[in-house]
Amino acid sequence: MPESAPIYDQWEKAASRLMMTLGRNPAAWIFAAPVNAEKLSILDYYKVIKEPMDFGTIKIKLKEHKYQKIEEFIRDMELVFTNCKLYNGETTEVGKMGKAVHEEFDRLKEQLFLDFYV
Repeated sequence: MPESAPIYDQWEKAASRLMMTLGRNPAAWIFAAPVNAEKLSILDYYKVIKEPMDFGTIKIKLKEHKYQKIEEFIRDMELVFTNCKLYNGETTEVGKMGKAVHEEFDRLKEQLFLDFYV
């Protein structure tokens, strides 16, 4: 690990930094809050997606220290992208947006050395 690596005294600080940075991605807005299936007229959403997750919920869980370890945070983040891909596929506009945000998440995870905290 390079000496210039941004290492925080708590993994939650690194995770919060990641969420803040990821939130600036122009496509990240689609994950900001829980899916409102009724408003979006996608009434089958909860039949397909059994464990919904979104960035707003993750931020609350971080703030309230609901995650015992970083692996739980990463699991929820990956769940957001898995759900997006499962429901929307990879070739739809939403699917492409999800893929772009997921790729940035992977870059940031590496940049912030989140594996250091595992």
